Amino acid sequence: TPMHFNIFLKNHHVTGLASLEDIIRPICAGMIEGGHEVQFEYEHLLPRPWVNLIFEYFPDMTLVDELAEARRQFGRDLVLGLIGTEDLSDTISMGEAGEQTRLDNMRQAMPLFDFIWSIVPVDDYARLFPDCQPAHFLPLGHCPTLTLAPTRHLGIDVMLYGKLNAWRGPVVQTLLEQGARVQATFGDMPEYIRWNMLGRSKMVLDMRRGKVVRYMSPSRICAALHCGTLVVAETFDTSPLASLYRYAQAADYGDLAETCLDLMADETKRAARAAQLFGRFAKETSMRANIEALLPTIPA
Repeated sequence: TPMHFNIFLKNHHVTGLASLEDIIRPICAGMIEGGHEVQFEYEHLLPRPWVNLIFEYFPDMTLVDELAEARRQFGRDLVLGLIGTEDLSDTISMGEAGEQTRLDNMRQAMPLFDFIWSIVPVDDYARLFPDCQPAHFLPLGHCPTLTLAPTRHLGIDVMLYGKLNAWRGPVVQTLLEQGARVQATFGDMPEYIRWNMLGRSKMVLDMRRGKVVRYMSPSRICAALHCGTLVVAETFDTSPLASLYRYAQAADYGDLAETCLDLMADETKRAARAAQLFGRFAKETSMRANIEALLPTIPA
């Protein structure tokens, strides 16, 4: 049966939505490919048959109070789902102990949700929110409708997906010193520009922000693959997300620059490797199937 999804985005500032696009886009594409209806709403939570989906981010209590009020108004006629996007133990995104407002607000909001999905592993949820609905891991995967047509002119050698920082800087510096044309997407570039740049890149460098990070970025890796770009990924993740290394050229931190330079040196080999890894990604993963597998967790 086709479902109706209402993606409620009020908790994200309009200008901040660009950094969520590479997460929202494949999830919605998988839903639409499965025959479901998807709409985006900035103001209104809707009663059944709509399923309201909120991407986790509670900078203050305003939205939590609004959700509680909607729950009082609609009762069980309101279906609310949360999609987690962060490692809840990550002090970079969630704050240091004692200053975790985002997590404290989340704790207040959790009992309001009927189901919880997360694009990163969910082991923290039961520990942090023992009285809430069980959280389910939603892996990202291939969407035929998102696959980009090949770009003829690859004018960028290496694209760093994300912001330049102290951890990523030395690798980029080495590449620049060796004459590589390197660009970065930064964090808040609109998707149409970012995808154009990814498509024009010989390879995309996926690196963590720093040593405390446990998880690789499924959204960035999948976006790059949909653009037909070879992903060079830093090896560090030992969680279920590590299955994504099958679709990337994996290298340890100290070998990342050399791996990129080796691939740049032989265009035929690089293009063949990119095609091989994308083919494997398209054959072995399906965003539509990943969504369908979790639909039974939504209350009837």
